[in-house]
Amino acid sequence: MNFNQKDQKPSKQIISTPELLNNWRNSLDQCYEQAKYDFYTCMNEHFPNSYNIYNNNTNVNTTTTNINNNTSNTMNNNNTIKGIKLWEKKKEIREVEQVTSLFRNSPPESNFYKWLGVSEFEYSNGSIVELFSYITKENDMEQRRKWDPDLEELKSIAMLDEKNWRICFQVYNTNTRFVSNREFVIQYDIYEECENVAWLICQSVSDFPEMEDSQAPYRRGNVRGFVHSVAWRIEKINNGEKFKLSFCIHSDPGGMISSTIYNLVSEKQALNTYRIIKAINL
Repeated sequence: MNFNQKDQKPSKQIISTPELLNNWRNSLDQCYEQAKYDFYTCMNEHFPNSYNIYNNNTNVNTTTTNINNNTSNTMNNNNTIKGIKLWEKKKEIREVEQVTSLFRNSPPESNFYKWLGVSEFEYSNGSIVELFSYITKENDMEQRRKWDPDLEELKSIAMLDEKNWRICFQVYNTNTRFVSNREFVIQYDIYEECENVAWLICQSVSDFPEMEDSQAPYRRGNVRGFVHSVAWRIEKINNGEKFKLSFCIHSDPGGMISSTIYNLVSEKQALNTYRIIKAINL
């Protein structure tokens, strides 16, 4: 599948050191591996016969196969020793013939929930190619707000020539005077797992240098949050007549918001992702 971005602006000069750029990319690579582990763990727990193909698929790289094998071991250990599942099913969202299953995970390294959703939808010509570009598209905020209504600002501040990797500055409106708006500096890239599966991986840049801060300045009154990972997985099924879209979201809002309060409302963030599924399927 070709998921190269469309309508890109001219690449901006990246003034970061090569070492810093490599650190960012390595971090994103690790995020990709974690996203695959999370996805296959959840799927093997709740749909144990759906993804056996990946264990023997020669198109899937060794890392993915290992992740599936490790996932089975981890899942068995948790089921037999702790008697619990890593991913708790929270709800199913049904609309017409489309079903989105939403799962929740309490990661040991964080007090904030991870959310994972899975949905299948019919292919409509052209829509799937545009899916990933929707995530970083700057020139159509009206369309973007149909599924991401709280987004106030989005701009690319660093790109690589002829590559999908980029860094974006994003501001979200909390729509209440009691909670500050949130801003993020996020890197994006696309990974192809195999011929029919691709991922868009997003993660905050944690050490954005002062010399580049003019491109993403801290806004007075805003709080800078941190995206541990946002992963989008898209897979062709039924000979390309349908697609399976999966997403995993794990973020820290920053500031003085406690994990207890944030976890109560973070489901909304996952449901905003569900709006994408509806938006691209119109």
